[in-house]
Amino acid sequence: MFFKGLILAKDKGIPAVSGYIDAINKAHENGIMPEDLYQRLKPFFDFRNSLIHRYWKVDDARLIANIQAGRHDFNHFIEAVESYMTKRLERS
Repeated sequence: MFFKGLILAKDKGIPAVSGYIDAINKAHENGIMPEDLYQRLKPFFDFRNSLIHRYWKVDDARLIANIQAGRHDFNHFIEAVESYMTKRLERS
């Protein structure tokens, strides 16, 4: 998913992204990802930071709840990226 963000940024002439959060921020800012999907994914990526850097403090039940609640959003993100890429190819 992160690499698709890098490709999209380059395709739109956006400066290179500095990481996965920057990739979704720029995808949102440039109309690749709709607002509602961005609002659902951003907290998940913020939680990922907690999971990586403070894993010993993460509540297992919260982790499972976040995954169950947000797992379909990743498919929606992929669909948004694929839709954008398809439209760009059709215009070429």
